[in-house]
Amino acid sequence: LAVEQKAANASAAVSRAPTESVYRPACPACLNVDVMALQHPRKCALEPWVVLSQSKLWTIQTKLYDELGGAAWGNASTTVPFFVTCNAFVAKSYARSVRAFLRDLHAAGRLDEAEPVYLIELGGGSGKFAWNFLESWAEFRASPGFDPAWLKYVMTDFTESNLDNWAARTRTLGRHVAAGRLDFARFDGTSSKEIVLRNSGVVLRRGDVANPMVAMFNYVIDTLPADAFQVHRGRLQELMVTTGTDRTCEHEVSGDPRFLMRVEVGWNMTDLQLNDYGLVYPRAGAAHPIAARHMNAVLKWYTDTYTRQMRNSGIQLLENDATARVSRDKLPDDKVQATATFLMPSGGIVALQSLMDIADGSLMVLTGDKGTTRGDFNWGFQPPTVAKHTSFSLMANYHAIALWFVSQGGAASCSNLAASSLQVCAFLSLKATNDRAARLEALPDAPFDSDSPAHSLFARSPLLGETFDDLAMWTGPHEYFHIQSLTRRREKQASMPPMSVAGLTSLMRWSADEPDMIFKLKNELLRMSSMKMNSRENKLLRDVCTRALARFYRVDRNDVPYELGRMLYNLGDYAHAVQAFELSLGEFEEHPSTLRNLGIAQYELGRMRAALSTFERAASVRDERRAAKVAAGQARQKRRVNTEANEEGTKEAFEHEDDVDVWLRKLRKEVGELDGAVSASAARPDAVASPSTTATGEGGAGSRAAATPKAAPKAAPTAAPTAAPKATPPPRAA
Repeated sequence: LAVEQKAANASAAVSRAPTESVYRPACPACLNVDVMALQHPRKCALEPWVVLSQSKLWTIQTKLYDELGGAAWGNASTTVPFFVTCNAFVAKSYARSVRAFLRDLHAAGRLDEAEPVYLIELGGGSGKFAWNFLESWAEFRASPGFDPAWLKYVMTDFTESNLDNWAARTRTLGRHVAAGRLDFARFDGTSSKEIVLRNSGVVLRRGDVANPMVAMFNYVIDTLPADAFQVHRGRLQELMVTTGTDRTCEHEVSGDPRFLMRVEVGWNMTDLQLNDYGLVYPRAGAAHPIAARHMNAVLKWYTDTYTRQMRNSGIQLLENDATARVSRDKLPDDKVQATATFLMPSGGIVALQSLMDIADGSLMVLTGDKGTTRGDFNWGFQPPTVAKHTSFSLMANYHAIALWFVSQGGAASCSNLAASSLQVCAFLSLKATNDRAARLEALPDAPFDSDSPAHSLFARSPLLGETFDDLAMWTGPHEYFHIQSLTRRREKQASMPPMSVAGLTSLMRWSADEPDMIFKLKNELLRMSSMKMNSRENKLLRDVCTRALARFYRVDRNDVPYELGRMLYNLGDYAHAVQAFELSLGEFEEHPSTLRNLGIAQYELGRMRAALSTFERAASVRDERRAAKVAAGQARQKRRVNTEANEEGTKEAFEHEDDVDVWLRKLRKEVGELDGAVSASAARPDAVASPSTTATGEGGAGSRAAATPKAAPKAAPTAAPTAAPKATPPPRAA
């Protein structure tokens, strides 16, 4: 089509003056690039046809994560998905599997108790998964055959900015660093050969690691370089990729997420470019000799298996003709099964090979990602989908990774939910590196079948096999994600009957006290906490809220501590309500609603001076926000924006500004009376100051009762903080 269209254009150009090509931008860098594969003819090509693993897409991805750092997960406009595999439920399930593995190692006599077992997390990202894992691990108790102190957790990433972000988390991750359970390291799976721990200075390299290692990573495989192949009528071919943007001559690759959103991907197929050995690998980006040897074995398995199935289905195979080319458009609808398309996660395999080398072949892997664990999902000509979400990702082919492990004598076990895009897998290898390089294991037809030799090593790790089977098949991330999605939808349906206290607390315990679940159920919890209930129900809800508060790790803009403070205040737990509001102020920006509710909780505890200081700050922040909104409204008015909209924009968003003034007058009067009582008491030599009327005004509940005037101001707020939901902060001054 491209050739025919170019000929038609050349014919039409005879009768008109020469103009810029309709099909290529007037840019020297684009002249030799066929951009017709891109869906719009005026795109600027970023690169010629290349294999997928060498595309500039991966350069864009690396720049994006390097420039955004921690903001990739916490900025509203650039949020990378993280909840489904970073929640407390999934982290606790992984922790149970690791504990089972350590028990098996100890029972088999393969554990040196004097040396740590290093757990390496690839792509630590926001740090929330590590936090939840370590919190769950800290709850485990030592028992015969197991000691939590054996484990050393190492968070890794390829960019230093993420390591700096983790080190700054002193309230959360810093606790585990101080306890010696956690360390950080920069590790690029496609190039690093050793791991240098940032805090302790220990270097992990082959020969220096005494115990088998554990590797964990979620949503990492789908972001590492991969290659795309297809078996068409018995012939293995490779999908080539080219990229372009909708702007002329935009060749400079940028880490700006908006740049990635403009990038378009085009696909084409070609006969394989084999190396001097007649093999696909090694190639740039996948040059590890052992990894390449086994990846070639996996490619051969796919070619032989799909060719055999095509032959058995009566599909005519292509002759072994190097010039034969078949495109998707030439395939009749009933012969689409003549093609099987699949990804080879070469970048992820090389990263696993690097870890396996460091561990000298003894490595257990836990991983979760969107992807497939079945080879029969690959039928049809379906170019890989490039999903964009600030960054981009592809589907993870865990089936290929399982074949790769099995080819080295390893074991593989994965979830096998046909309707699920989220899969969890465990891989295990206990062979020495030299043994793995010596020969290729025979690959079974189905690496996950119960009668497959792939499960022979799980017979040597029975506790791990049983624990992971429960995670993968019954109560895994897929089930948790959909159950919490149902609760979120339930929250929005007013017709649904209210939940019981017992039902809600059971749901929270099942979620391992995930704070984000609190945020999804905040309306239900606020309603429940404001109802009359017996002391047992009150304690159940208070325990739920305090455990969720202790688990909180900020990533996004959901102010969970603020909502927990409102619930705890309703339940009469003013001390923990104060902690929640103070945590909200420490993790998020100061807001008048948070300060107001903190002041009320301090008042209930009898901390008069602290409450007065908090309300003074609330009034100050309120006035600053009001001035900023007025300035913003004036700026808009100067730009001749609609006057009515300007007036609406200058209104104060904080709903309780008069309430703050009433509280200030009330507290100033009470503190003044308290100071007067203390002064009068000090003037009488024989008087003894009451403990409830100290000079600081920070007594117990009795001090508040003693200091409260008989006739409180008419407008004094008696409503709980639930009556003061946080208003949306107004925009800052332009």
